[in-house]
Amino acid sequence: MGSALSIGLSSVREYIGRLVEELYNGVEVVAGSFDEVREVERLRGVMESHTGGKVRVLDVPLISWRLKGLTLDPKPEVVGVAPYIESSSVKAPWFRVEGDATKPASWRRFPEGRVAVVREPANPDDIKATALHASEAGASALIVESPSAPRKIVTNGYWGYSYSVGAPTPIPVLVVEEGYSSKLDVNSTISIEVEATTVESTGYTLTLDLPGSSDDIVMVGAHHDRWYGGFLDDIMGVAQAIVTARRLQEGGFSVRLVIFTAEEHGAPGYASWYWAWGSRFYAGQLRRSNLANGIRLLVNFDMAAVEPLKISGSPQYSFLAEGLEDRCCECPECDSFSLATIGVPTICVHSLWSREVRAIYHTPRDTPGTADLNTAAKAVDVVVRSVTRGPSWGYLEQLLLRTLGEGPLDARRALHTLYGLARRVGWDSLYRSLARIALKPVHYGSYRLDEAELEAVWFPEVEVYKRLRKDMDSGRAPHQVWIAGEERILYVVKGPGGRAVSRNELAQQFRASMDKLWDQIVEVQRELLR
Repeated sequence: MGSALSIGLSSVREYIGRLVEELYNGVEVVAGSFDEVREVERLRGVMESHTGGKVRVLDVPLISWRLKGLTLDPKPEVVGVAPYIESSSVKAPWFRVEGDATKPASWRRFPEGRVAVVREPANPDDIKATALHASEAGASALIVESPSAPRKIVTNGYWGYSYSVGAPTPIPVLVVEEGYSSKLDVNSTISIEVEATTVESTGYTLTLDLPGSSDDIVMVGAHHDRWYGGFLDDIMGVAQAIVTARRLQEGGFSVRLVIFTAEEHGAPGYASWYWAWGSRFYAGQLRRSNLANGIRLLVNFDMAAVEPLKISGSPQYSFLAEGLEDRCCECPECDSFSLATIGVPTICVHSLWSREVRAIYHTPRDTPGTADLNTAAKAVDVVVRSVTRGPSWGYLEQLLLRTLGEGPLDARRALHTLYGLARRVGWDSLYRSLARIALKPVHYGSYRLDEAELEAVWFPEVEVYKRLRKDMDSGRAPHQVWIAGEERILYVVKGPGGRAVSRNELAQQFRASMDKLWDQIVEVQRELLR
């Protein structure tokens, strides 16, 4: 493979700068809306003019949320509405909830029927959990005071994250400026009128192939749907993807540029794993057509122009990156995760969750002044170097050794089997089959009680067991550990009547989960040795 590094960082920076000027128009693009149709035609022209390729458009069925009207009295300076709320009318006194509104304890004395006013959580996405706590406490509506208002955060009526289960948000959720309640009389009434709907619609993912000397394909992606103007999230990513695709093609790689729809929301049926639906739909098509094995790698950019940059993905590629923070092993909030779960190796560069990103995330302040072109060029350069150098399978071996080799006997037995299988069929083939069964999104703790981000974990049957043992020894075991995206609990560490599960009971749970995993490993072995 020829060198893909002939373009210097200064040239990459200038090229990204020209592209984002061409791409940015300050218009919100909601997946499945009329604005998306216009955006797709505009984006198609930009992609073709900068690559010389021909764009293909993939229709993606989805649900699209639309706000038709809003009245809030007393009127704030600014107001944002949480997508997935439905039309509603509320008139009630208000009540200020003190403390951390993501915790059940903050809602114990809430007077039922009032409009709840809360401070924005440290993680804006936790507005969903706040809304569910408010609903369970009997609030008629939720008003979130934010230093970054207005802000759009998708909420949902279902605790947890499922690919298939969900519901509309049970109460109206509005985001207003910080200090809104300080201007209200303690006995005043708040009136809210919302007209909104969610409709079945169609979004559009764009693909463009650039031929090279390799038989397999490096995919380079980003998403084009956005709340508000979405410069960093993710017009910048689209520009980085175009530049990266061109650099890799110059280095001899066959490249597919993929610009996804419905990253922000859109999963049918109000699914509570509402994000990354466009990429999940695309991954499903690859899997059903048996084309995933022809993809060498997916590179994804999402908010990748603010320090500190982070890299997630397959260890044989992402661990090669120099100068970036590593978030092992995938980014479950990003489109890359959809491809990872069908066995496609990935690299995802992002900046979740820096202070700068949280301040502008899903707000009108996500404008050209928020991103640093030097950082954006650095992200492209790091990715191209990793793709050109990789894969380095020693990093995957280290991950497996750290996860399985430090586990109980059943885990070490699995590791020995996998090492033997890798010697027979090669690490590349093993990785693709293994990722489909071993890589899962996990929420370590109760959705209602614990603050925890989703994690992408290899062999959670083993990794979570080790964590639980450590926590139980320290007397701080969580209530639950969930595999997200599915309707089943990985571990429950509270037994009947709320008693703590014993170490022996936990060991029994572990053995049962390892029996299921072992059956899957045996099936992988059969498939690879046919």
